[in-house]
Amino acid sequence: MIEVLSFFAVFLTIFLFGMLLLKIGLQNFENQPLRNQLSFLTKTSVHSFLTGILITFITQSSSVVIIIAIVLVSARFLTLHKALSVTLGANIGAWIPSFVFFPVSNLVLPLLLLGTLLIMLSSRKSFSIGVILFGLGCLTVSLNGCKALSHTLFPLTFVQDSMNALSSNELLGSIIGVLLGGIIQSHTFLFEIVLEAIKEQALPFKSSLFLLWGISIGTSLFPLVASIGSNKEGKFLALFYILINTLGTSIFLPLFYAFHHIFSMLFFTEEELLRLFFLGSHIFLAAVFLPLLQLIIHVKEKKRPYRPT
Repeated sequence: MIEVLSFFAVFLTIFLFGMLLLKIGLQNFENQPLRNQLSFLTKTSVHSFLTGILITFITQSSSVVIIIAIVLVSARFLTLHKALSVTLGANIGAWIPSFVFFPVSNLVLPLLLLGTLLIMLSSRKSFSIGVILFGLGCLTVSLNGCKALSHTLFPLTFVQDSMNALSSNELLGSIIGVLLGGIIQSHTFLFEIVLEAIKEQALPFKSSLFLLWGISIGTSLFPLVASIGSNKEGKFLALFYILINTLGTSIFLPLFYAFHHIFSMLFFTEEELLRLFFLGSHIFLAAVFLPLLQLIIHVKEKKRPYRPT
């Protein structure tokens, strides 16, 4: 048991290290001609929205993207309207990796080797790209390792007792989800672990919903802490991020649980239903909020008349 948990801790550390490398690589890009790059990536709300999806898909963490957006908004490099659009995209991008069935394990060595080579070059741009590629390699190693370990982890008595406790107490599951999300800060990592628990029948489907609800909220808390030293726009962005995550899961989870038996008749497995649910709920929220962002900002500021775009 100790050996399995030790390996799990190692893979978790590699995952967090990979996220750190991705953040460092992106921050190095920020120190280059930033205004030109941002003006290209965030021309309109739709461009900003798509940029949020893409960068979050790469980093595997919407929290990292939101924190960077908070920094850019506070530095006046990014308008609040565009930053909110990035936030809506980031929530979708965080769930897209769960639908990627390409055997990314084949890319581990190329990512690590190419990343190492680029890091050793003298060019600052090459260094940034190399750090990002090496970070992606670390994330892939970690996710593959944890999936492999889960088959030996869930049969352990300690883990089964913990899962039984979650099964009998949904509130406890939500609290643990908030704590895990707040510490690990990655939907992708925790979502895959929960899916493996369902596949191994170590966690009932109903309990997994409460756990994932807590995870969605927990991953939103770190950007709020990161916004403490920012301006009003940065704090508003962090609160908006929490609102979207809390609203989406709180509204759609009860509906999903009530009707998931009907969806199961369409030959979807419970794992596939969970993937579709979380991605679909965030797409729906983005479709609702994206046209209303300018109105939301106007209500917040109460300065200039509202003009639809």
